[in-house]
Amino acid sequence: MDSKIKIINVAESEREVENLLRKHAGTLFAPRIKMLIQIKKYSGEITLDSLHGILKVSENTLSTWRTSYLSGGIIELLSHKKTGHRPSVFSPEEHAFIEKTLINSSSNIAGYKELLLIVNKKYS
Repeated sequence: MDSKIKIINVAESEREVENLLRKHAGTLFAPRIKMLIQIKKYSGEITLDSLHGILKVSENTLSTWRTSYLSGGIIELLSHKKTGHRPSVFSPEEHAFIEKTLINSSSNIAGYKELLLIVNKKYS
């Protein structure tokens, strides 16, 4: 038995997992659900290397997803905890102004640079 095999019992039925995949198709959660499908297909006995070969996702990521599933089930697996490493360059007040400006159909902003000039002029 390979040391990387960690027996995982997927609690959800095949139908539930397939429905989740349809619901989350095209999102960042789809590969996580595909991992569950593969684990279920191999009765919980599949190596990280095999999953990596099938899903084309790094072994570290797969290990993180497996651990998430084992610790909190599908809810934990489908939670997204990553945030950017840098704080926003815009304050909450500037962000609200930008949102309001973009929603306003009478503003003829051509792109990001023009919007940035307007924000800098107003808040500098």
